[in-house]
Amino acid sequence: MKKLLFCFLLFFTLLNANELVVKESIFIDQNSSMTLEEIITKKEQFEPIKKYNMGITKDTVWIKLQIQNTTDKKILKRLYNQRYRLEFIDVYIFKNNTMTHSYKLGALQEHSVRDNHFRASYFDIKLLPKESMEIFIKQKTFSTMEVKWHISNIDAFDDYFQLLDMIYFTVFGMIFIIIIGSMMLYFLLKNNYYIIYSLFAFFSVTYQFSLAGYFYEFGLPLYFNTISLYAFSEIAVIFLAFFPFSFFGLKQGEYKILSLLIKIIVVLKIFIVLGYFFYSLNSDFIYSSKYASLSSMILMIILLLLSMRTFIDKKTGSAFYLLANIFLTSAAIYFVLGLQGVFPTTPLLYYALAIGVVGQDFFLALALVYATYKIKNVHEKQKELVDEYSKLSFLGQTVINIYHQWKTPVNNIYNSINHIEIAKEFQDENLHTIIDENLMQIKNNTQYLKNTAVNYLEHYKQIDQEPTNTNIYDEISSVIKLIELESIKINLKVSVYCNKSLFLHLKRNHFANMLMILLENSITEFKLKSIKKPMVKIVIKKENGTVVMEIEDNAGGVNMKPIEKIFEQNHSANSSSGIGLYLLKEYLLPKLNATVSVVNYKDGIKFTFIF
Repeated sequence: MKKLLFCFLLFFTLLNANELVVKESIFIDQNSSMTLEEIITKKEQFEPIKKYNMGITKDTVWIKLQIQNTTDKKILKRLYNQRYRLEFIDVYIFKNNTMTHSYKLGALQEHSVRDNHFRASYFDIKLLPKESMEIFIKQKTFSTMEVKWHISNIDAFDDYFQLLDMIYFTVFGMIFIIIIGSMMLYFLLKNNYYIIYSLFAFFSVTYQFSLAGYFYEFGLPLYFNTISLYAFSEIAVIFLAFFPFSFFGLKQGEYKILSLLIKIIVVLKIFIVLGYFFYSLNSDFIYSSKYASLSSMILMIILLLLSMRTFIDKKTGSAFYLLANIFLTSAAIYFVLGLQGVFPTTPLLYYALAIGVVGQDFFLALALVYATYKIKNVHEKQKELVDEYSKLSFLGQTVINIYHQWKTPVNNIYNSINHIEIAKEFQDENLHTIIDENLMQIKNNTQYLKNTAVNYLEHYKQIDQEPTNTNIYDEISSVIKLIELESIKINLKVSVYCNKSLFLHLKRNHFANMLMILLENSITEFKLKSIKKPMVKIVIKKENGTVVMEIEDNAGGVNMKPIEKIFEQNHSANSSSGIGLYLLKEYLLPKLNATVSVVNYKDGIKFTFIF
């Protein structure tokens, strides 16, 4: 594509080589005070142009073009400056020492004053056979002063810029799609580097559109046209500087010197951005772009060094980040030195930064894709761990409940054995009766232990089974029985309102685990708050093709805003781990194809599940 653009310009040059004789000369008005009349009197002081790219200068430049038609035919040509962001341009055309036309051009000319609103400053000339003309062009700009005016056929000019338009809108349209995708990933994964990348890409693309002159062509206000060029480029660089800190999760003191240099330049650029936003108070501040561009180049080099360090340290995504920085830093150095007038003007110079930004956006996007892939893998491993934790949590809670239910019968068995031993030692006359009675108690308590163990074992066996049609009432009753001893200790009343013939297709263990978490949480709250008449109410009903389960207690509710924070990992209102409700929402409910909402209700809390 670069070769194609170059061929276009070369074609324009060769096309005019034999038709027109052009002499170029220049005069520099260092005080920016001379009028056209004064310039005309100083024709002899114009000097041949030795350097088309004059860098950033405050001087007003006058260019004199002497053009001779060497043919026997009428010629219509278009002259344009490929530096789209020259702010003020006045053109005066003379034939036979008489001014025939004048044009006002430039990116800071009011739209009502400028003679054309095209993004490139241009004007047309018409020469009769063997006719000549003299053109004086007055230029003043806050950016790079380009004094070369190209001559082309009008049709070729239109074709050239239509091609550029197609390239710009295609490439940057793709970048905007990437920006939208990155924003979506931010809202899904909540990683700050997605939003930082999106903002960097947005401001860099906006800057490129301003640099290419589109915003003026679209008729946008001159203030926006100016700050989008100068301020937006600095804002893009600031976000670029923030990116590695977020993307690699750099810790305090990590890469200390490089990090410090980056932060110093960022602070400097923040002040520069503020100055640009208030440039209307003193337009000379815009000339600081000379130093702003140099600081950007230094920052690019520092970021390149940082990317090398992260690559050596094998940080996730560092290879793509290194490639991104190599691409952009190379383009930025070439572009910035071109702005300073170090390199001559070429089409590649004006599009170098755009190419660099596109290349970096591409590699940074790959870095984000790779990071997302790694996050996905980590997330899948975490899900496996959560799955295992769910099983262990259920098993652990089961062991706790077994302990509570076995504690009394085990003590009874121990007491019965002691009773027999004492009666035997003292030769109690009712020894046989005591043995028979205590053996019966031991037998009954042992049977209770067995029944309890079998009951829990049946639940635990379901952990890895496939979903089945489960009777909801029976399952709730079974879970309530598991916590029966704990309920008796605090006089807990559990009321269940459910159609006894209601079935749901689900994994029994997931449903049981969910109920166990809720009931154990309520029991804990009842104990902590010493609730005198603890109550849990469970209501199951069908509504519009769904099954709704409401579970409420009278444990005093939750003093938290928003109340949904109770589902966050590691949150706990008591001394527990805080994993229960997080596990319920993030793991169990997706498995049960259910949703949950929670509110403080009457004297407690109310959970509403929709299956």
